[in-house]
Amino acid sequence: MRDIVIPCADYNLPGFLHPARANSGQAASLIVSHGFRGSPDGGGRAPILAQAASEHFNVIRFPFTPLSSLSRQIEELLAVIAYARGAFGSDVVLLGRSMGGAASLLAAAKARGVRGLILWSTPFAAAGALAAALGKENMDKLRLGRPAELDDEWGKGVLPPDFYTDLLTYDLFAAFDALPDMPLLFVHGEKDELAPPEDAQRAFALARGNKRFCLVKGGDHRFVNGFSDSLDAVMVWLKDNYGRNGIC
Repeated sequence: MRDIVIPCADYNLPGFLHPARANSGQAASLIVSHGFRGSPDGGGRAPILAQAASEHFNVIRFPFTPLSSLSRQIEELLAVIAYARGAFGSDVVLLGRSMGGAASLLAAAKARGVRGLILWSTPFAAAGALAAALGKENMDKLRLGRPAELDDEWGKGVLPPDFYTDLLTYDLFAAFDALPDMPLLFVHGEKDELAPPEDAQRAFALARGNKRFCLVKGGDHRFVNGFSDSLDAVMVWLKDNYGRNGIC
């Protein structure tokens, strides 16, 4: 693994590159996006996934600007996609965890060279998931146009009200209409407490073409439980769709 710097508008994003250990000259890139209040580390689980996938893929992990809107996350992810294509001259597969899945779905409909999409614990009814994550008091503040003050295991922060209003401008269920044909993998926990699996199953029904749904028994939103099964599902899907060489 090595540190990288990703140009984005008038600033840079830091990143972590896990170079492909085989066929690196031809390997596609796997870009891993984290969720709301998350990080590229993902509680230590994201590096494990990246290390496994880097057998045949150039894997990039990066942090979104903290507490940034979904619109800004999409723009940052588009910059990471452009970086990967410029650095490796190859196509990319996106893996989005939680809200990073929302950004990945919407970016995949805009970017050139995206050849696959993994939607991991994605909250397709995003406003409902945000309410479940923040609680009633903070959601009431956002709905009234006031900032929400956060203080949780990830630290303190202030969530501006335009985070919520920006989120309302997107319909993730309708986003599948604009998505080019590509292999899709849905990975969702049976006991996801923030993003109901029924929403993911509805989204899966709307998706076209080559698609697969993995419902992880006992899995929660962050896959504290069920991580091994979710990782296995991703690795099998990558092998089935991109072969042993990780070439799109």
